[in-house]
Amino acid sequence: MDESDMPQPLSRVCPNGSYSIGATGEPTLSSRPELAALAMEAIASWSNVEAELLSAYIQLMGGKDDRAAVAYLSLETQSAKSNSIAAVAKTFLEETEVKVLNAILRLAKTNQKHRDKLAHWVWGICFELPDDILLANPKNMHSGYPDRRDVFVYTAKDFKKIIEGNKRLAAMAGCFISVVSRPPDMPESFQPLELLCMAPEIREILNLPASPDQSQPSK
Repeated sequence: MDESDMPQPLSRVCPNGSYSIGATGEPTLSSRPELAALAMEAIASWSNVEAELLSAYIQLMGGKDDRAAVAYLSLETQSAKSNSIAAVAKTFLEETEVKVLNAILRLAKTNQKHRDKLAHWVWGICFELPDDILLANPKNMHSGYPDRRDVFVYTAKDFKKIIEGNKRLAAMAGCFISVVSRPPDMPESFQPLELLCMAPEIREILNLPASPDQSQPSK
């Protein structure tokens, strides 16, 4: 999502609304059950991205290997995991393949930020916005209620965009596994690297010209 698609600050959406955030004991999420379900789905959709990236790493390491998986999962941050994938890729892949993988990892870095906010920020509600939910960075709450400019309004549309972005990214990572594994029974008509280069998100990063076929990559 670009900045114009991001959740907006409460100061802009409802500057005079009354709100509660980070109040221990208040049933914040249960008061917005549909949004709570979407938020959990957004977090789960990121887990699918992580699973595909793990599979890509294992393929780069030569196939199924429990030791490779253990080593990857022992890394504490996604940036460390991404750096490991990128380092291994430079050894085994061609230049274009490396560029496409780096584009996928760049997208993953952006999408992870959305997931981290859902997992680590503080939840709240604005009483004048019954169909929305609030999130605030706990760093801005050390002196009590945060400024309205530091409280962000999440709508159902925001969560659905995060879910769709992760769904597409997981599909791209899965498609890249076919580039790495090159299964012998893969039909000639299926060219995973070309499909990935046609994906709008990757094409934008690589500054490739637009293609008339913008089909979503699939495994």
